[in-house]
Amino acid sequence: MITQARLHELFIYDSGRLLRRKAVKGSPMFTELGTPKPKGYCVAVVDGKMYRVNHLVWMYHHGHFVPELDHINRKRWDNRIEN
Repeated sequence: MITQARLHELFIYDSGRLLRRKAVKGSPMFTELGTPKPKGYCVAVVDGKMYRVNHLVWMYHHGHFVPELDHINRKRWDNRIEN
């Protein structure tokens, strides 16, 4: 499982987005992490494991995962930590 330290090593948080610190497999530096899915959540593979981006943002800030996260404004693509 990914750690907070690893997320800080790989990404920069910017207003709900995780941006790559360096280029990886054809994705340039500072590109946004995640692919939107039909239900509205963005997902991404990090170190070989798939995660929802909202869970990665939570881990980035709080250092642990929680089983469920709810978006206050009900917009599943809005991953700002205050949401």
